[in-house]
Amino acid sequence: MSGAQIAQALPDETLQKVAQDAGVSTEQAADDIARSLPEAVDKLTPAGEVPKGGSLEDLIRAQAL
Repeated sequence: MSGAQIAQALPDETLQKVAQDAGVSTEQAADDIARSLPEAVDKLTPAGEVPKGGSLEDLIRAQAL
């Protein structure tokens, strides 16, 4: 995914909040998310499978993402 695709997929307010919290522009935030997303998906889906049970939030916490 590209930063532009992330920017299209996320609501403007969400991307602005992420950028503000990180102290970067919205473009930089979108680019950073695009770079990090493949690794996050790999960690959340061991062996290419979504683990059963628990919420997405629980999975993220378990992986310390």
